[in-house]
Amino acid sequence: MRPGQKSPKLRDVTWDQLLNCTRLGCETHPEWSDDSARNEYQRDFDRIAFSRAFRRLQGKTQVFPIPENDVVHNRLTHSIESSCVGRYLGGIVARQIGQPVELFSSVVSSACLAHDIGNPPFGHSGEAAIAGFFEHGDGAAYMKGMTQEERSDFTCFEGNAMALRMLCHSKPAKTSMLGGERLTYTTLAAFAKYPRVSHLKTVDHRRASQKKFGVFRSELRDFRNIAEQLHLSKPGSDDCWYRHPLAFLVEAADDICYKVADAEDGLKMNLMARDEIMPILRRIAETHFPKNEISRDLAQITAPVETIGYLRAKAMNSLIYQCAAEFCKNETDIMTAEYDAPLLESIESMSDLQQLTTLTAERLYLAPMVVQIEAAGYKVLPGLLDALLQAILNESGTTLGQKIAQNVPPEYRPAKDAQGHRAASIHETIMGIVEFVSGMTDKHAIWLFRILNGISLPGYP
Repeated sequence: MRPGQKSPKLRDVTWDQLLNCTRLGCETHPEWSDDSARNEYQRDFDRIAFSRAFRRLQGKTQVFPIPENDVVHNRLTHSIESSCVGRYLGGIVARQIGQPVELFSSVVSSACLAHDIGNPPFGHSGEAAIAGFFEHGDGAAYMKGMTQEERSDFTCFEGNAMALRMLCHSKPAKTSMLGGERLTYTTLAAFAKYPRVSHLKTVDHRRASQKKFGVFRSELRDFRNIAEQLHLSKPGSDDCWYRHPLAFLVEAADDICYKVADAEDGLKMNLMARDEIMPILRRIAETHFPKNEISRDLAQITAPVETIGYLRAKAMNSLIYQCAAEFCKNETDIMTAEYDAPLLESIESMSDLQQLTTLTAERLYLAPMVVQIEAAGYKVLPGLLDALLQAILNESGTTLGQKIAQNVPPEYRPAKDAQGHRAASIHETIMGIVEFVSGMTDKHAIWLFRILNGISLPGYP
């Protein structure tokens, strides 16, 4: 629902209710802490930064295949930059609406840092490859006996929902403690840009928060509790909630970073021309900064690469201030859930940003090296899922199947009962394998695919 599309008041929630530092998994036995040097949301940031799932982002594609060029973004650098933008954006908004700057900055920054950890290898094509495997490919046969709601978790696979699982899910093979990374309710809610399950009776396409889904059935009970404690209300009876207001800032920080940084990467890879990009970045920058200031600074820069870097920085700052102004102008409607659209779609620089996005899509996303890695994802990920699921679900197991199953770490394998039979549901069993594959780096996925298919062998060139 966009600004100007009014509806009856949908919810009545305060910032005091929305800022809740209770930690998932620690509700009955709160963690002891005397850390006066960090607030609870800064502790969230540090837990995410030191997690294995976050560390693996350095080996995941943002747009370009990682081995090709070490000066373009990967998922790790994109996430770090998003968290920086989110910290600044949260602070500006907090100061302008009279809320605690440090808390807003910390929540948005932490949620931004985690926003991509559930993305599988090979970029967004990896998500489509996993969904296609279960909807149209061999994966459909593995889901017999599931409900339609459970099947949708896989046929509509979403990296956003997998990220929430990675943050919230504790693996019994590794620990008896609950809550996964044990993050605060507020950080988890701000992270959830799409706070709904995969299968809804009706979807309101006017609402950005319902564009995708962000909660698997396996994490639904936890998210229901988070939503209840934060007073996130629902538009109907389905498991679908209105966004936490800070999720709009998380979305904006991510969008600002990838829209501008992708174009900069295109220039570095000689897929886009400076004469195309510089005027657009300059117009965006001049929406907030004085034109004479921009001209004066550019006159002092001689290296072309520094010129682009300067305009990129100024354009991003301009977009940050424009998004902050849009949020503050619509704070009441955001709090009541009458506003439900990306902030970037209503700012003054929207048309310039759209022009930049169109150019990037034409020149970058259709570039041979990008298309090649996307095509690889459609082969590698379904191939891995088919081999691993066949081995894991065939409990009697052939010798080959048993050897393939040994490639799955114990924490991703289904739990066994006293007689050695699989005790986990088919949904949870498949989810464990999908999580394992989603967590792989691009190189690890390719390596394991080659090994399991006899294309290459360890120790052989």
